[in-house]
Amino acid sequence: MVKKIIGYILMILGIVLLFFSLGVFKDKINLDKIGFLSAVKPLYITIVAVVLIGAGIFLVIKFGKSRGKMDDLPVWQGKEMIGYRRTKK
Repeated sequence: MVKKIIGYILMILGIVLLFFSLGVFKDKINLDKIGFLSAVKPLYITIVAVVLIGAGIFLVIKFGKSRGKMDDLPVWQGKEMIGYRRTKK
C-alpha cells in the first residue's frame, strides 16, 4: 500500500516537472525564484520527469491490487491428488 502511494507521488511530481520543462507555468511562476530549475536545461528536466512518471506507473501497477489473479489449490481424494481447483486470491 505504501509503495503504491509512493508511486502516485512520483507520478504527480513527474507531471509537475514536465509542466515546468514545457513552459506551461512560465507566465504564472517565475523560474528564477526556483534556483535548481533555472540552472538546468529543460531537456534534462523533461527526461527526469518522464523517468519519474515511468517509475510511478511501475510502482502502481506492480504493487496494486491484482483483481484477476487466481490461486491453484490441489484437490485430494484420500491420499491421491486428482487435480487442481482455481480460487481467487
